[in-house]
Amino acid sequence: MGMATLAPDQVDDRAQGDTREVRQRTAVVGHDGSAGARALLAHAARRVGPDGYLIVVHALPLGVSAADAETGRAYASAARAVLRSIETAIPEGVAYEARVVAGPASRALLEAAGRYGADEIVLGASAGRLARGGIGRVANTVLGRSDVPVTIVPRRAV
Repeated sequence: MGMATLAPDQVDDRAQGDTREVRQRTAVVGHDGSAGARALLAHAARRVGPDGYLIVVHALPLGVSAADAETGRAYASAARAVLRSIETAIPEGVAYEARVVAGPASRALLEAAGRYGADEIVLGASAGRLARGGIGRVANTVLGRSDVPVTIVPRRAV
């Protein structure tokens, strides 16, 4: 008979007398303020659970700087609306932080995953691309370059 083995994430070190706390699950999730993105945030919150941590990344549109997002009339109100939509989408009790960054969304997501030691990146598939068999430019780039698992959630699933 073969011997049963457990994957490293199935081993409970506490049963061996280890008093270290179990590391919380951390996920990076992209957010553009849309209804689909709000549903994706709720999905990501369920994935990390009540002890988990979400890093919510909103990449500013090309040509918009961080200073514009804080003080510029053209984008400041839109940035505030995006931040409010994050607050309402994440269930109470799930810890998170929002990062508003300038630059390409794929780069912002990958950098956040590396900086925070994320366990995964959670992204939504582009609705228009799904009809043509693709997942979208940002998701495709992140999937190809990520060092951590990437979960692509179809819109119909959220």
